[in-house]
Amino acid sequence: MSWTEKPWIHRCTYQHCLHYNGVVDHTVSTINEAMGDSYESTKELKPLSAMLSYIRQRDERAFLLINQRFHNSFITFLMKRVTHLGSMPFVFVLLFVVGILPVIRETSLQEDLALRLLVSHSIVQLIKVTVHRKRPFCQLEKVFSASVPACQYSFPSGHTNAAFVTAFTLSAYYPGLKGLFLITAFLVAVSRIYLGVHYPADTIVGTLIAYLVTTGFSAWILFL
Repeated sequence: MSWTEKPWIHRCTYQHCLHYNGVVDHTVSTINEAMGDSYESTKELKPLSAMLSYIRQRDERAFLLINQRFHNSFITFLMKRVTHLGSMPFVFVLLFVVGILPVIRETSLQEDLALRLLVSHSIVQLIKVTVHRKRPFCQLEKVFSASVPACQYSFPSGHTNAAFVTAFTLSAYYPGLKGLFLITAFLVAVSRIYLGVHYPADTIVGTLIAYLVTTGFSAWILFL
């Protein structure tokens, strides 16, 4: 499809998606079940509930700003291709290329990147199945969405996590290209919001996990 063609707009209403109130309600209800429904327990949870509700509202506003304000056919064309730089198929191809091409052969890079991706991906998937946060196009109305991912859970962003793990790791081996790697990873994060499959908080936490995993491995290697 050429970039001049109109993107597909997916409009998912509440009637077509399971009702979900987000991370806030899930967290608060879980705590309530554990602590009981007493007045004192509910009173203690009010500040936490208010804070998380405020964060969720800001998250949704930021999402709508990016998702609905800056659309045109060229940007959609670009975002739909950039987003694949954080996909597992691309990561596997990258690992394969790094491992077999004599010109850029770096055995330690291949091993480091593979291990960091494995650990960070496992953490992301564990959080996804624990939090159960639905994707934006299943929670909000009139969301622009150019794709419907196989995984129904949004938090955190796996594509963003993989992109930043790759960027942080490559930057350690090729510091002269650090800016290029980080800008590319940032565009992957923006594309996930632009395409309607993640909230900003999803991409932020995905990036944070990537940073903690990569810096943790770096510290471990130095210690050894």
